[in-house]
Parts: sequence; structure tokens; C-alpha cells
Amino acid sequence: MDSLPDEKAKAPKQRKKRDVGSRLKLRSIAIQKFLLDETTGSEKSIRNACGDTPDTSKALRMLVKDNKVKRFGSGGRSNPFIYMALIPPSIRELELLNEADAMEPNDSIGVMETPSDIFLAFKI
Repeated sequence: MDSLPDEKAKAPKQRKKRDVGSRLKLRSIAIQKFLLDETTGSEKSIRNACGDTPDTSKALRMLVKDNKVKRFGSGGRSNPFIYMALIPPSIRELELLNEADAMEPNDSIGVMETPSDIFLAFKI
């Protein structure tokens, strides 16, 4: 049976550039690198450096659960959580971070040098 002329053929859905797992992996590597450079950091400082997105929160909690990052404090305004990296990212993980930045410089994790220090920057 032929399709009617006014029916539109559905275009195939375009896949996102990265799936959630690889985005979280890159974000967690970037958080570990940030915490190693800064020694410790509050959730607010991590979000300022790595982006205020659900991926940042999820990656941070995943790192705590995997015992790669230690969380101190009780949370809240008077005693915010402070995070410290326990295990540095591997050389391969750092290479993945650099490859992602080289492949998609406008939509991925990048390193931005400032006069005072080096911070991780995410362009979302």
C-alpha cells in the first residue's frame, strides 16, 4: 500500500554527541583534576569551575561512592561539604579528557589559563 503524499517521512533521530556514561566519566575526571590542583574544594567551587549542571552533581556523588573523593562536613550553609581527591585520575583518563577537548573544543571540557591559576572550564 502506497503512502499518502501528505504524510511526512519521519527523519531518523540524531544521536547526541556523547552518551551519559561518557559525559559523566569526563566530568568525574575533570573534578578529580580540579581537586588535585586545588587540594580541596566546596561543592560551590567545584560547580563554579566545572559547570552547574546535573552531570557535575552526579559525577561528584559517583566519585564519593567509589571512594575516589572524600567528603567532609555536614552540608548546609554553616558547614558545607568539602571534597578532597583521594585517588588521582590515571594517565589514560587524563588523555581521554585532552582528546575530548581536542575533538570538540566548543562543546566539551577545556582548560582555561587565567593570570592567577589554571581552572577547568566547561562550555555547555
